[in-house]
Amino acid sequence: MLPRANRLVASSGFDTVLKRGRRAKNRYFILYSLHTTDPKDEQALPEQYVRIGFTVAKRNIRLATDRNRVKRRLRAICREELLKGQVKPGTRIVLRALPAAREASSAQLKAALRGSLERLQTQDRH
Repeated sequence: MLPRANRLVASSGFDTVLKRGRRAKNRYFILYSLHTTDPKDEQALPEQYVRIGFTVAKRNIRLATDRNRVKRRLRAICREELLKGQVKPGTRIVLRALPAAREASSAQLKAALRGSLERLQTQDRH
């Protein structure tokens, strides 16, 4: 389970990240990321927090048990990456699972997450 401070739960927070955030797509999910510390932004975060939210659509993964399993695995992988400091503080992330995530192993999901995060960090530098 992610710590409460690291959960993105408000629908307005999801909407903001999906509309204004940058995107990295792979076979298993689409990662949306938005970094903001602008005090005028009502969704701005204190600098020490990273917030992560997950969406697994019924049209992508039909069975509830499969959707919950995918969310659990993604949460566990994201918690590990947070502990390693892979994500810049003040960032909000939404992971939208794709149908291939249902059959993916945890190692494949972890590699895909790392690749997506690295791709977004590389874009930030340019």
